[in-house]
Amino acid sequence: MPKKFLSQRRQALEERFFQEQEAQKMSQLRDALVAKKDRQELQSASGIEDGKLLDALVHLHVGAGDLCALSVIPLVRVGWADGSMSDKEKNAILEAAHKQGVLEGSHGHELLDAWLTRAPGSELYGAWEAYLESLLANMEEDERTTLKESIVGLAHDVASAAGGILGIASISASEKTALEAITSAFE
Repeated sequence: MPKKFLSQRRQALEERFFQEQEAQKMSQLRDALVAKKDRQELQSASGIEDGKLLDALVHLHVGAGDLCALSVIPLVRVGWADGSMSDKEKNAILEAAHKQGVLEGSHGHELLDAWLTRAPGSELYGAWEAYLESLLANMEEDERTTLKESIVGLAHDVASAAGGILGIASISASEKTALEAITSAFE
């Protein structure tokens, strides 16, 4: 009797193990299919051909409907440059995002909320720079200049939003560094 019990127990454990392995493989397959679909939709919506950039954006949960949110990443960078995000900086970013088409309740707005709540990692800024490079490659010189002036201007507005003591030194050294990095991304 004990041998039969042990044999049945072993068989039940083996079946459970293989069921868990199968479930894990199915989950990975579903995730891969979703990522592939998201990548294809993002490529179609954005015109981005760079596979590494598309993969990076999908990894960062940026989908086809979130392209407007990409335009405010430099503003987020400036807002977090000194290690904290003031309410005035948040409001300036949200206002700019709304003007760029990031609608409240959209996935892009959810991403932005996450970026405003907790400082994103450097990979987000790297993905923006790669996206910008891809975008600039398909633009005329005057379009590139207009885009640069717009983004750098908005980023400067965010840097100025927090203000300083009695309006003096309203842009910190770390914000100036972030502004310089954004400006140099256009070159």
